[in-house]
This record gives sequence, structure tokens and C-alpha cells, in this order.
Amino acid sequence: MKRILQEKKIIEILKEYNNKYGVLLEASKLKILTDKVGFSEPIAKIFDELCGPLAIWMANKLYKHYVQRTKSYNVEGNMTPQEIKEFTISEINKIHTPTLTRIIIPMMDYIRVGLNGNKSSLEDDKWSEIFEKQKQWHDSLGVGEGKINYIENAPILIDFRNEDGEGFYWADLNVKNSPEECERMGHCGRSSYGYLYSLRSDKKLPGGKFKINKSHVTASIGTDGILYQMKGPRNEKPKEEFHKYIQPLFYLLGGGGEEDDYLIQGFGTEYAAQQDFKLTDLPNQTIRELYSNRPELFNTRSLQRKLSEMGIVEVQPLQTTFTLEIDPKDVGDYLSGDYVYKTYGSAKDQKVKRVYFYETIMSDDAWEMWDNYDADWKSALEYNVDSENEKKIEEIINSMIEKQGGEVDEDMSLVDKIEEYDENYDIRNAISSSINEVESNEYVKYLRDTIKDALNELGNVFEFTNDNIKIQVDLNDFGFPEDELDEYYENCYDDPACVFRELVSEDNIDLPKPSFDDRWYPSIDEDDFNQYLSDRLYDI
Repeated sequence: MKRILQEKKIIEILKEYNNKYGVLLEASKLKILTDKVGFSEPIAKIFDELCGPLAIWMANKLYKHYVQRTKSYNVEGNMTPQEIKEFTISEINKIHTPTLTRIIIPMMDYIRVGLNGNKSSLEDDKWSEIFEKQKQWHDSLGVGEGKINYIENAPILIDFRNEDGEGFYWADLNVKNSPEECERMGHCGRSSYGYLYSLRSDKKLPGGKFKINKSHVTASIGTDGILYQMKGPRNEKPKEEFHKYIQPLFYLLGGGGEEDDYLIQGFGTEYAAQQDFKLTDLPNQTIRELYSNRPELFNTRSLQRKLSEMGIVEVQPLQTTFTLEIDPKDVGDYLSGDYVYKTYGSAKDQKVKRVYFYETIMSDDAWEMWDNYDADWKSALEYNVDSENEKKIEEIINSMIEKQGGEVDEDMSLVDKIEEYDENYDIRNAISSSINEVESNEYVKYLRDTIKDALNELGNVFEFTNDNIKIQVDLNDFGFPEDELDEYYENCYDDPACVFRELVSEDNIDLPKPSFDDRWYPSIDEDDFNQYLSDRLYDI
């Protein structure tokens, strides 16, 4: 019940500032998402920029989605509501921002275009349900039949039409949202980043009295010269027959008209990037010509690989090996199955510090995880205590007998003497504590060795101490095709360690899980045991 109330409290914080359409000032949205909810600034900005007045409403949907994920992790049921909240927010803040952007854009297109901005039908839907609905909507969009005797009001960017006015042309729609293009093309007809350009055609109908005007390709190009999208009807990849009309766009100068001030200066992604036109779709000869004239366009890994396949350039192979350095307290970020082991502070005061199981194993407090202070001191005395310590114990207990006014009975066993005259349990505690200490050391070693074995599934663990963990990792070992990693390498400036962390944060790598055996029991290292015991007997 407390957990449910806590969730409601978090959700109310979001709803408190969100009316029917979520109208908020820009500063207040960011402040709520960062200060009150706890989102990182990059995550908060994505919601603010892409969702506009619906930023808080969408953030609320994502938060509840991740709360359910957190509960699924909490298999032991030992996380407090405050810990669930903190863990949820930390997981959201780990989301790769380009990935979150690609997820939110089509969802917002569905709400703004498919639902005309009215989200009332989605109020009770979960994040995953809205995502599925947007997919169905994008797939179900029909393609318009074209316009009869249409008068083009948009500026003509490139005109391929003949003297009779038939043929293709590029129109500069000069908007980021075009309901007309949506109707014509069967896609959302909008972009969050770029202005829309449409490849259209005029064709005379039989009889020559009428013309039909159709759209065939829609491009989204930002003021920064980035081509974010270029798609055909229903978000399909543009057909090959339109390549000859697409190619001239890459030679077109922008509004400034200055030399090298091209309309298209680079490539980005927005929605369903795999369906966008790409330079690699062009014939090899066309690619050669374009590279000869505009080599700066070919600066991505995928394009460099294409040039390499064509024998134009030599591409250095991707650097896939690196040393992953892990702070031992963060080892749980690279292993599955972690859980909250203990907490400090008060949930009431919202000052709870949670400590996770794997973190505890690697900490200085790990020895506390084993407790056998009631160890069988008699068995240890019989089987583990060496002759030197046994002699010390004999001397100590005889001294105790004499101090208590008794007479040492040489026929009395050492165990009987201890039970009768070790009134303060000094000797018994010394033996039990020594057993506990050596067993604790063995237990911690076992736990850490198990952690290390699991980490070895990621790569070669060549340093494993209380202060640092180093693993030699090779991304090739995880079976990703090179082209799937291109975007990660570009976003990470070719740093394989960064690529690995991004893959982990997006759950694209199955993290190993340590296999602890509940039946395991430590053995006693007699040398260590007798050293600990000798020190304790000296204190007595």
C-alpha cells in the first residue's frame, strides 16, 4: 500500500503542473522535469523540445513505464518506494538520447497529426501501448491520389518539367508541418528538426485538358544543412526511378548562394532511418562522381566503408578492443541480477541511501556479510589449533585456575578446564572469533571470485582489486554486424569504450549474471586461523 501511495505522489507531482494540454512556460517545464522529477538535463530537454506543451504528460508516461520495469527487477521485494523512485529515475537518465529521440518523434507525430493534438483517448494508455498505436497508425496511412489542375504555390527549387509543363520538380514547402504533404504521401508530413521539401510531378491526363499533380519524395533539411529524412510514400524508401531527381539536390546551393554553401551539408536521423534514402542507394558510378565533387559528404563510417568496397579509399578497421575500467562500487552496472542489499537513512525524510549486493561484495564492509560467531570452538580446538597455540591456551587456563584459587588437575581435559574456569569466555571467544574471521575472508574471496568469473564473460579481467577493475574487451565478441555499430561509433567519436557503454545502457548486450552457490561453505585455512588465534590469545 505504501508503495502505491508513493507512486501516486510522484505522478501527482507531474500532474500538478499539467492541465488538459500540459500548457507550461518553457523554464517551468525544464525545472519540473529536472528539479522535481529528477530527470537529467539532456533527457529533460528532449521532452521539452520534442513534446512541447505535452512534455510533462509524456514524461509521466515514461516514468510509469520504467516504474514497472524497476518492480520487475525487485524480485526480492526489499526495495522501498523511495528506492524504486530513485532507481527508476537513474535508469531513465541512462537512456541513450538519440534512441529516446527516435522513439518520441513518431509518438508525437501520431498525437499531433493522427489525433489532431487531442490526447484524451490516450489518457489511460501505457507508454508501450501508445508506441504500438503510433506504429499501427504509420503503417495504415493511405497514399493520396494526387490533385487535379493543382496550382503550386510553394517556391520551385529545381524544375525538371518540359515546355509543356510536364515532369518533376522540387518544391520548397518552407514549413516543418504540412497537412497537405501528409495527405498526399500517407506519412505524418512533419519534421521536428528540418523544413520540408517535396519532389512532385505534373502529368497531363488523356485528352490534354487536365493535369494531375502528385508528391513522390519528401525531404526534411535543417537550417544547418543536415538532411534528416528523405522518404517515399508511407515512409518507404524512395524508388530507384527518383534517384536522378534526388542527386541534383546535393549540388544545389543554399539560400546564401555562396560557393560551397550547399543546401545539404551532412546527414542526420529522425524517424525510421532505415527507410531513408542514402547515398549508398545510388549506382557506383554516381557515387564516384559525387565523391569527386563533394567528398565532405562521405564522412560517416557507412559511407567510408562503401568507398572502401569500391576501391576508392582505404578505411582503417574499427578499433574494437579497449580496456574497460570499472570502479568496484559500480560493478553492478555491468552485471545482471543485482539488488538492494541494505539501506541507510529514513524514507520519511527522503534521505535513503541504498547499497547494492555487488557493491557490498566489493566494499570494505564485505566481511560483515559472514557471521559465524557461534562457531564450534571445541571442534576447532581439537582439529585446527596447532600445538603452539594449544600450549598457550593451556598456560592461560591454568593461570585462570590459580587466580580463582583452584588447583590445576593434570588429568582434567583442556575442554573441561575451559568450560569450568573460562568464566568470561575469553578463550572460547578467541577461538570462535578466529574461526569467524578466517571463514569471513574465505567467503568474501568466494563472492569476489564469482563476480570476477562473471565479468570474464565480457572480456579478460586482468586487474581485480578493491580499488579498480580492468577488463580487456573486444566488441567483436558480442556478434554485432559492423554496420549496426556505425551510428554508435559516430556518436562516440570512434571510442569503443563509449560504444560499449551505450550498448549496455540500451540493453543491447546481455550482461552476465554471477552464479552464487547457496550450498557453498568456507573451509578453514589453518595457518591464517592460528595466526588470528595467536594474536587474540596474546591480548588475553
